[in-house]
Amino acid sequence: MKDTKKLSIILSNDELFELQQHLWLLASENETLAYWLDEYEGEDPLTLSRQDTADILTLLSEVLNDETLYADRTSTQYKALQQLHARLLQGSQTLWKA
Repeated sequence: MKDTKKLSIILSNDELFELQQHLWLLASENETLAYWLDEYEGEDPLTLSRQDTADILTLLSEVLNDETLYADRTSTQYKALQQLHARLLQGSQTLWKA
């Protein structure tokens, strides 16, 4: 049976800006999602499938663990992505009980 549940989340301006800086890493895995996120302006909630959420979480994990991208772990940019990762993870675990 196909999972039709969707995660709805509104991104802060900082979260959106930082995520959009790394979409090129997502493009090879999920080109449609990368395009959609690049066009997203943040006014309405994002509605994400389980797979889209997993793809973004994977991207964020890779970026957050790459010290060459964020050497300063106290920067507002790093904290924005860290916050987004935590919110997506919590939302996905609540929605899909994973």
